[in-house]
Amino acid sequence: EIYPKKPIYDIPGFPEILAGDLVKNLLEQIKSFEPTYTLGERAETIEKLEDESFIVTTNKGTKHHAPVVVIAGGLGSFEPRKPQLENIDKYEDNGVSYIIKDPEVYRDKKVLIAGGGDSAL
Repeated sequence: EIYPKKPIYDIPGFPEILAGDLVKNLLEQIKSFEPTYTLGERAETIEKLEDESFIVTTNKGTKHHAPVVVIAGGLGSFEPRKPQLENIDKYEDNGVSYIIKDPEVYRDKKVLIAGGGDSAL
C-alpha cells in the first residue's frame, strides 16, 4: 500500500501531487482498458505454456493467464512485517495498523509506534 497523504515531487507534469491523488488519476486513465486487479496477493510461480503464454499463480492460489509477464520489482512492494504475537490478527484494523492512511484518525490520541524505518508499525 502507499501512504495517500504523501507528497510526490518526481511525476512529470505535476510539481507536487499527493500519492492518493496520483493513484486516483492513474486508475481513471486506465479505466477504458477495463483492467482487473488482484490485491493483497504475491506472485509465487510463473509457468510458460506450449503456446508461449504464461500462467502466474499467487500465494493465495489465484491464477492469471497472460501472453506477456512484466516483472516490476523494487521498493513499490509493501508487505508488513507483523510481530510474532499470538492472536495479533484479532486486533488488525481494530487498534493495530501497519500503515497510516489518514493521520487525522490519530489526532489527539495516544499512539505507540514500534520499530523504525521499514520495520515501524
